[in-house]
Amino acid sequence: MGWPVVTTDIDFTTLLTTAPAAWTDVSNRNLGFSCSAGRQYELATPEAGEASVAFRNNDEALSPLNTSSSYGSANLVPYRPLRIRAVWNSVTYGVFQGNVEQWPNAWDAHGAYGMSRVTCVDALALLGRTELLDVLAQETIADNPYYYWPLRENPSLTTGPYGNQIYEFPQSFGSSTYRAGTPYPLAAWGPFISNDYQPAQTWFTPAQGTIGVDGVPGLSWIKRRASGSVGQAGQMATGVTSVTVPGTAGGYVEMWIVPTQPSSSSVPEAGLFTIVNGSSTLECYITNGTGVAGVGNVAVGQSYNAPTYVQKFLHPINVMDGEAHCVGVRYDGSGNACLWVDGVPCNGIYATGSTTLVSTGFTPTANDNIDIGRSYPGGWTHGDFGGVMGNVAIYTSSIPSNSRIIAHAQAGLTGFSGESSGSRISRLLGYLPWLGSSTSIASGYASMAAAKGLDGANIRDAVYSAVSTEGGIVYVAGDGTITTEDRNAEYSTLTSTVTFGDNGTTDIPYQDDVEYRTDPQYLYNEAVVSRTGGLTVTVVDSTSQGKYLVSSFSKTLDVDNDREVADLANWIVFRYKDPQTRLAQIIINAHEKDAAWPVVLGAVIGQRVTVKRRAFSGAVVNFDYFIEHIDHDVDGAARTWVTTFSLSPAVPTAKQPFLLDNATYGKLNTGILGY
Repeated sequence: MGWPVVTTDIDFTTLLTTAPAAWTDVSNRNLGFSCSAGRQYELATPEAGEASVAFRNNDEALSPLNTSSSYGSANLVPYRPLRIRAVWNSVTYGVFQGNVEQWPNAWDAHGAYGMSRVTCVDALALLGRTELLDVLAQETIADNPYYYWPLRENPSLTTGPYGNQIYEFPQSFGSSTYRAGTPYPLAAWGPFISNDYQPAQTWFTPAQGTIGVDGVPGLSWIKRRASGSVGQAGQMATGVTSVTVPGTAGGYVEMWIVPTQPSSSSVPEAGLFTIVNGSSTLECYITNGTGVAGVGNVAVGQSYNAPTYVQKFLHPINVMDGEAHCVGVRYDGSGNACLWVDGVPCNGIYATGSTTLVSTGFTPTANDNIDIGRSYPGGWTHGDFGGVMGNVAIYTSSIPSNSRIIAHAQAGLTGFSGESSGSRISRLLGYLPWLGSSTSIASGYASMAAAKGLDGANIRDAVYSAVSTEGGIVYVAGDGTITTEDRNAEYSTLTSTVTFGDNGTTDIPYQDDVEYRTDPQYLYNEAVVSRTGGLTVTVVDSTSQGKYLVSSFSKTLDVDNDREVADLANWIVFRYKDPQTRLAQIIINAHEKDAAWPVVLGAVIGQRVTVKRRAFSGAVVNFDYFIEHIDHDVDGAARTWVTTFSLSPAVPTAKQPFLLDNATYGKLNTGILGY
């Protein structure tokens, strides 16, 4: 029988921040390997893929201690990309792609025969090593701000926990407790104000937190105690002259605010930020009703040769409502700008809808100064900002697009509640500073809840949560593609792609015999399904419990509605209340039949297959299954390629959900509604 051409490549130089490209062929060293990916059965948690590869290493080229290694001993470090591919009948199949975790070395008793049996993991394992910030911070830093001040740190800190990354506070910005700025020393700052998310409200509601107390979990912002020239309770100001913006004449300044002033025309207008170019400034501030309609609207204007001032933009959204608001100004080097509040653009007096940058009369230059939380002392006589300010970001060379500005606002206002599971997964993967893998993400049907609780979680667990809520699966394909399938994939895949059996002419043979089981291991006649902050639904089938006793299934969904909670509970009991005939696994030795090679090499998680077993009596046992887990065990010298497929039963015909536009399952008054 034939044997495929197996190639093994390692990228010894490319960092995780970019896709592997500098592949080095090490196929002549590969003595054999094993690899696996998937989950054990249809309701189980996915597992990160793994591989073990035995490399011939007589010359110690794969030893990190060998400074003369042809691959460079400094390159033999963890997480180097590795891929295994196989070519059969001119078709190239990806078998495994991941990253080397370690480079062990061993020798025989005489020291003449060396081997390095490296262990590898796929991208899902690496996702587990990548910790998230909260969703607002993740959306903010995804667009690479030059400066970023979360303004939510513990007041006892004097140094930043993020090193020299973009979270580090510049020395000149005194309002961060990472730096003891002047004239307001560290001791002048109060502890956390914590604001918990509430449905149907903006994300950060001051009423949900307690000033001066480390309150309930949520995004925490620092609030300034009374101090400074204005003397308003809760005033916040930089206490310094400016922050210098380098290298470009255009940019975008964004911040989140819960202002406490101005409350009337007798209170000075509150400055949010001022860009200073000599005697000319571009100011963003909250109105107090003097000369304009309303109190508490965000305005942008230009002052020059103080105190001359011209107001250019006035946003209709009032920010003096006790809620948090996202305020940003995008400007170019020609003095054109656009004001954004809560993701809504404004380029005139109450003129919303257009994102066109309109002239302000102010011409910024490279290395202009920006005052945060105050007005320019020599310009218009606006007051310093009073209230809560956080998540301040300044973008220069990398300016967010209009859609990204809207995303920043939605991160704080809704936490992206209502987006599909596929969109949530794509969003999470987009937070990676690296992604050496391509992706294939199914759209999904679950309507996700707000992305709370990300801070401190890792990306893999967050992705698993979204996949579990969807009722789908995630895995890394043999070519390294991070792949998800939604719950509809199983219901709508009605045709088997291959038959495994003992008919030597038409079937792909399996090794040994098969063992069918009909037992209560995965029987559930009670389902308790809930969602955080929502409904808990319990569904029971008393007939099944009378036959098989009580077997309970429980799950918490991360959705924004109760409908899906009830749907899943009903579906679980309907599908699993009776024992099912299961075939845990089948084993295929592809070397036994050439027709098995494309089947084994091209197999994917979620593929529908048929398994037949012909008894001596002539009766044929015939069931359809889905592949849940794939395990390859390969010995090149012995010419054995053994593949084990873990299986789950396809939905029985009697329980097949309703399918639109299907001649059999799309008829009215037939079938049931699936989850």
